[in-house]
Amino acid sequence: MALIWLVLVPINVAMAYEKDTVQQKIIKTVFVFNIAKFASWPVEFGKIRTQPFMLCHFVEDSLGVGFEIIRNRRVNGRRLSKRVSLTLAETKMCDILFIGQGRLDAFHGEFPVSDLTKVLVVADRTQALSKGRAFEGVHISLVREEANIGLEINVSELSKSKVELSPELLELSTIVSHRL
Repeated sequence: MALIWLVLVPINVAMAYEKDTVQQKIIKTVFVFNIAKFASWPVEFGKIRTQPFMLCHFVEDSLGVGFEIIRNRRVNGRRLSKRVSLTLAETKMCDILFIGQGRLDAFHGEFPVSDLTKVLVVADRTQALSKGRAFEGVHISLVREEANIGLEINVSELSKSKVELSPELLELSTIVSHRL
């Protein structure tokens, strides 16, 4: 159902080169939520991470009030929650790590990305001028496609993780596999 929503509902994001509006934060939050619904983590992670399903933000809560639209929703039977992670140790119980706009360089400086194999890393690159770039440690990028948001999946990094994405999500995304 959520996948159909991603395809059929036209999403005009009107991305200006300034801070996200509330509407943009809501749209990005819904994208992250739908990505979570079409990702799967190994069964042993569910035994370790019983509750809740943790959406972590790198350094700051860049989705802000957008989270309110998905509060109390469930992913894989687990209630969705959020937190801000400042260190690698704080990401151990995260299911998704969201990297906000302009934080990708700081992320690479802070985390040894090889330690993030159990976390799905999603980066907001909607303000970036270039598309089609893969970044170390980032599995999925939200990118600007004219007035809409699209997804780029870094299959090289995803293959190193223990997280799998559904074929339906892969089909709707642009695949990137090189590092820059």
